[in-house]
This record gives sequence, structure tokens and C-alpha cells, in this order.
Amino acid sequence: MMNKQITVGIPCSNRPGKIYECVSSILSGKIIPNEIFVLDSSSSNIFNDIKIQIDNLDINNKVRLVHVNEQISPSEARKIIAESTSSKYLLYLDDDMVVENDSIEIMMKTIENY
Repeated sequence: MMNKQITVGIPCSNRPGKIYECVSSILSGKIIPNEIFVLDSSSSNIFNDIKIQIDNLDINNKVRLVHVNEQISPSEARKIIAESTSSKYLLYLDDDMVVENDSIEIMMKTIENY
């Protein structure tokens, strides 16, 4: 598995099962991002569930899970993610998206060839 200068940013709110599936699909890909930034605006109880699930999944410490104490829109979350990463590339996903094994690899090859 290759490691690239890419962050995957995922706004999340009140959907622990969905974010688990999303992060799991990213971590099982051919190219593993150097960071998966999950910005969560769920209630504290749901955030704790998400944290436990992600901690069990994230054996290589690739996931940066941040909780905000207020409900924010996905666009506000994306702005915070963009301002908080230094990767060369940033890919946004919604928390209910599951990526194919080679999705990030194809995207990176396309970007690097142009």
C-alpha cells in the first residue's frame, strides 16, 4: 500500500455506522491517504460511539477525529478541514460514501499525469 500526500476530509453528524463504513473503505484501499480527517458535530454520546469504532479500525493512526460541540453545516466543516490540513491534495467525501478499492489510486494517477 502506498502512502500519498492526500487528506480525505469527511464531515460527519449523528451517523456512526455510516462513518465507520466510509473510513473502513478508505483504509482498505490500494492507496492509503496520509490523513483521514473526520470532523464530527454529533452529540457527545454518539461521538463517543464513533470514537470507539474508529479507534478499533485505525491501527495505523491515519484518522484524525475532531468533535465540535455545535451543529455545523457540511460546508462549514469542509472549511475547517481545509484550514487544518497541509496535504498537497484534499478529497472530500460525505460520511455515507463508500469508496472502491482503487478510487483514490485512480484519482491520484489522473492528477499526477496532468
